Amino acid sequence: MKKLHLKFIVAMAFFCASQTVTGQQKPTEQTQASPQTYTVALKTAAGKYISMVPNGGLAGNGAEISAKQIFTVIDLNGGTLVNGDKVKIAHGNTLWREDKEKNILHRVPARGAKDEECTFRVRVKGKTILLETPSGKFVTVSADGKTLETREKPDEATTLEAVPAPAPTVPVK
Repeated sequence: MKKLHLKFIVAMAFFCASQTVTGQQKPTEQTQASPQTYTVALKTAAGKYISMVPNGGLAGNGAEISAKQIFTVIDLNGGTLVNGDKVKIAHGNTLWREDKEKNILHRVPARGAKDEECTFRVRVKGKTILLETPSGKFVTVSADGKTLETREKPDEATTLEAVPAPAPTVPVK
């Protein structure tokens, strides 16, 4: 009994030592930041909104905010969204995905989606953001507004304003 009690005391001493460094608690699995979600509409400098279109498409021609323009931005490291953070962008059970071969973005079912194709990086530019794709390209709205495309250079990207927690202004038909 005394041997078991001594083992318990030694184990607890090691546990307590591992939890503190210079008086501060070390991060553990339980204290790590969990993903932070933001409900937003993404507005372009032209005043249009990023929208979902049929068959998993994404467009940049929404005139008003409806349920088709509201997305969840998932900041994977939690905390405040800052320059360089990795994010996923979702709507319901779909995630934005980069199609490297076609140089476009579209939505895919979240179940089975590959992280390396659906994880974007936020680039803060003043009060707006740019989205960098998993391959290092940048998101832009096509000239006709009907698709989201990718470009090599950040100066070719569409700047986006995240309109927080918008309420739809028009009902979905």
